[in-house]
Amino acid sequence: MSGAVAATSGTVEDDDTGFGDITITPIIGWHAGNLHYSTSLSIFVPIGEYDTATVDVPGRSINNALNFGTNRFAFDPAFAMTYLSKETGLEVSGSVGVTLSLENRKTDYQTAPELHAEGAVLQHLPSGLAFGVSAYAYQQLGEDSGSGAESFKDSVGAKSLKARVFGAGPILTYSAKIANLPMSLKLKYVHEFGAKRRFESEVLWGTVGVSF
Repeated sequence: MSGAVAATSGTVEDDDTGFGDITITPIIGWHAGNLHYSTSLSIFVPIGEYDTATVDVPGRSINNALNFGTNRFAFDPAFAMTYLSKETGLEVSGSVGVTLSLENRKTDYQTAPELHAEGAVLQHLPSGLAFGVSAYAYQQLGEDSGSGAESFKDSVGAKSLKARVFGAGPILTYSAKIANLPMSLKLKYVHEFGAKRRFESEVLWGTVGVSF
């Protein structure tokens, strides 16, 4: 990842392997022809490894630059809608939500509510393959608080920590049945841009889902 802190800018690298936090998401959905709606409440349970990090950018020395957990509970109510044409295979999906985080007691840091919106346009093929593009926007709705936030602002000479970022990139999915079990695969790449008060990232991730 790359970015700037106060008058210092540069790139740092860190590699690690581990398990992140657990997310529990109950969902209620409705259908009306080609339109599908849902509301959900994601609950983020902090079980991932976490420790405070220090990064010396000029010397490239890193201590716990990567964390797998957030060390705080968070709740994310969201609304999503999908249009999927059975005739053409065209899908247009979008969702919007607000993440409400509890305090990280290890750093005395309270993250402000975070608004996020995601969208995707895909073309589904009879083979079960689908391809398209996805994008998202992230904007904090207020100021972070707590002694950890105030200390960080003082250390970098910032008047605000309100962050934002945008991301976009290609997406590829595949749905099929294996041993009569519905399975879905997803591969997505995202390039972030327009960041303010946070790092920009290049992200590639894949997911596998199996329905029982």
